[in-house]
Amino acid sequence: AEFSDYFSKHQADYRLPDRFQVNFVQFDTSNYVAQAEKSLGTNLDDRADQYYHQQGPDAFKDDAGVQLAPDAAVARIKKQLRQFAALTEARKDANTLLSSLSEGHDDQHPFSPDDLGALAKTKGLTVKTTAPFDEKSGSKDLDASPAKLHVLFSLREDDPDDKSRSMLYAPSPILGESNVYVIGLQRRLPSQLQALSVVYDKVVGDYRRDKALELARAAGEKFEAAIQAGMVQQDKTFDAVCATENVKPVALPEFALTTTNLPPQFSSKTLFERLQETAFALP
Repeated sequence: AEFSDYFSKHQADYRLPDRFQVNFVQFDTSNYVAQAEKSLGTNLDDRADQYYHQQGPDAFKDDAGVQLAPDAAVARIKKQLRQFAALTEARKDANTLLSSLSEGHDDQHPFSPDDLGALAKTKGLTVKTTAPFDEKSGSKDLDASPAKLHVLFSLREDDPDDKSRSMLYAPSPILGESNVYVIGLQRRLPSQLQALSVVYDKVVGDYRRDKALELARAAGEKFEAAIQAGMVQQDKTFDAVCATENVKPVALPEFALTTTNLPPQFSSKTLFERLQETAFALP
């Protein structure tokens, strides 16, 4: 009964957000390496070296935050320049496809969701369809960040002012990490509540977590009351109260307000900072 009540009160937390499915044609940058090399010319080494010195050695670090050696930094810059050049070349073909897609469409001849597939077939290109995705999480089928896919959530087929239905298609190619996409709306799935049977495992996990937090908070408040009574009213030491309450105290290494290295007992920087503020506020 308590679990059912928990789900009833939190059902909105398990509501599916608005989701989209889109059709897309993918232009893979790996198919544009030769064109990218040609566009970069023969002075790639000089350009990379110049950029390295403009930014300064400290601007180039590895995943651990360690400054890269000059050769490694320049190699990274060259890789980035090649990737950007390949994306530029791929975008040219994507723009050409978009231009062809717009031909012959106006208010009297509106777009349809099938136009991209029909056009791609005539050009020997493949159209794929994503799984439903929401604005916050983005799509696993597209290697672009949710921020770059934000424009897709303005696509629609039912705008009364859009008689040509041009809003079915993204107005420009979407750039991913290593692909460029021409994208059109397949369908829009409105937000909906989910039955408990669908999200049962997640609700169980959330219920256990919230219940454990509630019990831990109650235990903490009980211990706080015991500390107040024992140390203030009975003049007991902190350790003596801990022993009475069957609580094991933890001795932390010395720290200052400016200490940034987390003690081994802490995994959360935020929690340690709260401890610092609390401790140094004690008289």
